[in-house]
Amino acid sequence: MDYIIILEHNHKEDETYVLYCQWTGNEEELEKLAKVIESSECELYGDYASFSVSRVKIPETAVDIHCSIKDFGGYICMFQKCEGSFTCPKFSEDPCAKADELDRYFYHGKMREHFRITKKNS
Repeated sequence: MDYIIILEHNHKEDETYVLYCQWTGNEEELEKLAKVIESSECELYGDYASFSVSRVKIPETAVDIHCSIKDFGGYICMFQKCEGSFTCPKFSEDPCAKADELDRYFYHGKMREHFRITKKNS
């Protein structure tokens, strides 16, 4: 299982969260989100988050090791594993609106809420 990184830059707390997002099985939906992140462009003010993405594939074993580190972070731990099925929310075409929508959907570690784990029958 491979993961990619989405960084949340939380400007209120001046913290950065490393969100390991399950790539395997979510390639199309995460690619949509990556393109939104790359094309969002607006200077927001106040309590907001901005995002960046890396498409480098990281094996789950490395993700698990990083996520076991609990020494960094504030509101949430610095390293977060987002696993399961991801559906990209709908976004506007306007670059400034995209930045605002990314903030609304994912601010304060809400990325994991957009991944759904489906249980397999035994």
